[in-house]
Amino acid sequence: MFVYILPPFLTENKKLSVKGEEKRSLLMAVIFKAICVFIFLSLLAKGGWGCSMEDLAIRQTPTGEMVNGKREWRVRISNECKNCTQLNVRFKCGGFKTAKAIKLTILAKMGAQCVVNAGLPIYSSIPITFTYAWDPLFNFTPFFSQVVCS
Repeated sequence: MFVYILPPFLTENKKLSVKGEEKRSLLMAVIFKAICVFIFLSLLAKGGWGCSMEDLAIRQTPTGEMVNGKREWRVRISNECKNCTQLNVRFKCGGFKTAKAIKLTILAKMGAQCVVNAGLPIYSSIPITFTYAWDPLFNFTPFFSQVVCS
């Protein structure tokens, strides 16, 4: 420990030396804060709490029905992330056709992309479902969504 002798007017209410234990405590506090900032920024970079567009699950199953000679498919779009909602979900839809009308509020085709649920949120507890009729099955691929965590 180093102690400097200075005139009283310079040392009033001031600590002149830092003990080994205090240095360690200070260093640990700085490291802890840096780790917390790193974790927080990592969560933000992933779209919030680890959720992303990859949490959208698209399942297609045949209904067993035929519409104008085309097989009917039931599509279920669910958000597998429990902590966040996804909105403005868009799929690649180039080449998508159907022999059965789909409500535009559920799936709206706009050129080579489709807007799901009119851009409104898809919550983890409420899947979006619709049916279409075509052969073969169309591979819906998400290419955009906004992840919003509360």
